[in-house]
Amino acid sequence: MNYHGILSNSFHMYKNSPGLNNNRFTGPIPPSIGNLNNLSWLDLSDNQLSGPIPVSNPTAPGLDNLVTTKHFHLSNNQLSGSIRSQLFNSNMSLIHFIANNNQLSGLIPASIGSVQTLEVIRLDSNWLTGDVPQKLTELKSVNELHLSNNNLNWTYSRSLRNELTLLRVSWDMSSNSFEYSDIPAWFTLPSLTTILMGMTQLQGEIPSGVFQAQLERLYKG
Repeated sequence: MNYHGILSNSFHMYKNSPGLNNNRFTGPIPPSIGNLNNLSWLDLSDNQLSGPIPVSNPTAPGLDNLVTTKHFHLSNNQLSGSIRSQLFNSNMSLIHFIANNNQLSGLIPASIGSVQTLEVIRLDSNWLTGDVPQKLTELKSVNELHLSNNNLNWTYSRSLRNELTLLRVSWDMSSNSFEYSDIPAWFTLPSLTTILMGMTQLQGEIPSGVFQAQLERLYKG
């Protein structure tokens, strides 16, 4: 069945449906979804939803209340505005945060680093700006990080390399606004399996250490 129209604020009407992805829903994400305390999987991808990702306030719930939900799939919509820092907290059980192909803007909140269960983060193809928060290095379970096609920078420090050494991770940072700079030292992290850095204005020689045993794919462009 293909649904269309505005998602009802009485979201309990839909919670037993086979899925709300790949429909024609429009309008904002109802804050009342935050009342579904037993929801394990929220998939609203491939619709025409707009507006911000709702977070709780004194008069309304938000997605930050879904501490037992393991999947937020919000990709391929028209969501806009900033990702509020309140959306993430250390009590969450979130494994996937997938919100690529939207119109989200502003900074990536450092609070995302408090969700230790995260394995996949997809924020590619949005309008995000500023530095990638180093709090991401605290996510020891992440194996996919997709941040391409934004307007992001990455400030590298020695501590970053130390923190990321144990991770087996695929990084896609292509098509961002890195200033002209040498290839960063984290290219040689032994944990990296995929590095996608096309259209990032990096320059200089590719370090020999990048060709290590685990690397499966390298694209600099």
